[in-house]
Amino acid sequence: LNGQGLFGLGAIGGGPYTIFAPTDAAFANTTIAATIKSISSNKNNMMTLLSYHIVESSAVLNNTDASSVKTLEGSSLAIDTKAGLVGGAKVLKSKRYSNGIIYEIDQVLIPLKLSIGM
Repeated sequence: LNGQGLFGLGAIGGGPYTIFAPTDAAFANTTIAATIKSISSNKNNMMTLLSYHIVESSAVLNNTDASSVKTLEGSSLAIDTKAGLVGGAKVLKSKRYSNGIIYEIDQVLIPLKLSIGM
């Protein structure tokens, strides 16, 4: 996060952000591989997928509904802090940076608008 801009997206480079980052194993999962391949073939779909994994930290801090957060993609992700889940994925570990925090998760989160028709 620090100083690199977020995934090359200059418009959202400042932060602070909360990022839910799937592990390499999550991307390699054979049940999701075809979906990821299809999504990655379209730049707009890939941007949608990436922004679905990002939440403005202020949205987390000012969250009035403790069971969900709004992503930069525009949809909401269900969160369960007691169980350590976000969108059904298990949070494995986290790392803080000066402009946000990254939570490593065990699944790739697919927004509904990308999963329809895949």
